[in-house]
Amino acid sequence: MTALPASNRAGRAVQAVLRTVLDSAGWERAFLVAAPEPGDLGPPRVQASASLRPDGRRAASRTVLRRALEGAGHLICADARDDPALAEGVSVRALDLRAVASVPVGADRPTAALVVDRRAAGGAASSDALRLLAAFAEVLAALCGSSGRTPAPVAEPAPVLIGRSARFLESLAWARRVARSRLPVLLVGETGTGKEGIARAIHRDSVRVSAPFLAVNCAALPETLLESELFGAVRGAYTGAERDRPGLFRLAHGGTLFLDEVGDMSPPMQAKLLRVLQDGRVRPVGGGTEVAVDVRIVSATHRNLGALAEEGRFRADLYWRLATAEVCVPPLRDRREDIPLLAEHIVSRLRVEAGTLEEVRLDPSALDALASCDWPGNVRQLQSVLARGLLRCEGDTLSAAHLDLPAARKRTGEERPVPLERRWIEEALRDSQGHLALAASRIGWSRQKLYRRMKALGLPRLGTG
Repeated sequence: MTALPASNRAGRAVQAVLRTVLDSAGWERAFLVAAPEPGDLGPPRVQASASLRPDGRRAASRTVLRRALEGAGHLICADARDDPALAEGVSVRALDLRAVASVPVGADRPTAALVVDRRAAGGAASSDALRLLAAFAEVLAALCGSSGRTPAPVAEPAPVLIGRSARFLESLAWARRVARSRLPVLLVGETGTGKEGIARAIHRDSVRVSAPFLAVNCAALPETLLESELFGAVRGAYTGAERDRPGLFRLAHGGTLFLDEVGDMSPPMQAKLLRVLQDGRVRPVGGGTEVAVDVRIVSATHRNLGALAEEGRFRADLYWRLATAEVCVPPLRDRREDIPLLAEHIVSRLRVEAGTLEEVRLDPSALDALASCDWPGNVRQLQSVLARGLLRCEGDTLSAAHLDLPAARKRTGEERPVPLERRWIEEALRDSQGHLALAASRIGWSRQKLYRRMKALGLPRLGTG
């Protein structure tokens, strides 16, 4: 039986192969799949996966996996809608799959397969596409070897969270502590600070790690689309609803659902979300039957939801449910010592993604220039600037001259943005009438740590305790 490598290095190599499959062959998702042991009636086991889908969906279609392994690893379908056995699969319809293909991994009675899919039809049966998949399968077979042991799953690579500043490490330590609980989590931070990476880390460190992690940007979809995306819809519920859709709550059952920019959700959607969180049941759009779901909610916002709730612009009862545990993600300007580490990592990753073998280093002038900027767009803006800089750089050294840096201006103390941590502490102090012990308990810190942070931020001690 084909078995996955036990070492982390080999496991990372498997992940790299799957990502290369996506980059070179036009597929959206790739899976390394192993058949169950004899006598095991469970589904095929996904050993490793990679995805380029913007909706972040990584759950494999069990219908496709079973078909692939039933054919000794061979499956070719240019359009799943034309294959009766695939077209009726609930997961095939839910994931909106079109072209799917599979090749065996290992030549000696293979019990594993490389399975790929995408939402565009065509191209799956071309000889070039199949030859390329077969070549990748040979590489995977060499990495996995042959063994009679049950395949050991290779987890999705941990989110890359880079930093050594005190602010960042405190935030990360609190996130990891929160991850071990079963509580809903609210991530508070400016746009581009990497809140989704923190959310993925929370999922990875939780008891739900083996179940799906799905994400949706609540600000990117109009209310009607967001409702069907979250809760699903039955066929005919609206124009264009040609089939049932399960919705993200059902697809994430047992796992984690990340609601990005939850503060932009409309009042009617807030009410519907609150009902699901209270009852643990969803009703699809146009449907009359509720379905029980077990999902942990991790949400994120760049807004001060506590203040919005006080002003009546966000449901207070929903806020308190979402913010049972809060994690403050610091902006890049508050962790300047992390900028060189982040920049070097981003340049290395961009170089690998571009297929460039030559090393590119950042010279001191570039690092100094990067560290001097305020980065209103945070890590996302830093990545964009470095990507443009690499296009301009023709040698092996990236200097400040290659970088299109954001305009810098000196700010007075009054103009400088109030750190989110400061707002966080002020809210806790206000809610506890200035009682330090109560405020510290609300934040999840010790009284001594709260006092140290208040002193560092210049916050007055107004109460007792």
